[in-house]
Amino acid sequence: MALLEKEATRFAESLEDYEHVSVTDIGGWGPIGYWLVVHDHRLDLDYEIASHCDYWDFIGALVDHRQCFSLQALKEVA
Repeated sequence: MALLEKEATRFAESLEDYEHVSVTDIGGWGPIGYWLVVHDHRLDLDYEIASHCDYWDFIGALVDHRQCFSLQALKEVA
């Protein structure tokens, strides 16, 4: 399910609690849904989170100290 604007904003705010993660972009539009781009500084990877499932998969990988393989990274590891 696509994210509402308030959900994308809330997820971005919740990620501020994590030291090695930053939100680099939030976008979208009403009927299409919203998304946020998250940068994982540990692995130098960006991920697009566009649903509740994406968010929880990312959080699960983050707290397990591993790469989130369920989401496509927006750029390759160097």
